[in-house]
Amino acid sequence: MVNAEAPQRRVEYLPPSDGDIYNYARHICEQLASNGDTACNRLEVVGGLAEFMQLAGRIQAKYLNRSQIG
Repeated sequence: MVNAEAPQRRVEYLPPSDGDIYNYARHICEQLASNGDTACNRLEVVGGLAEFMQLAGRIQAKYLNRSQIG
């Protein structure tokens, strides 16, 4: 049974860690390279994708935290 008088805890959204994002970007680029697009496996491409995903993750977390009611 849920206590109706218990205060609601605010959820704080956090972006994934930079290391996790970089590893994911590297994995994506390796898959693309194995499918024939070998240019995707260059460090500049992996780094650029990781930076983009880091920025997008920070923006999304900030948006979700600001849009909460309370």
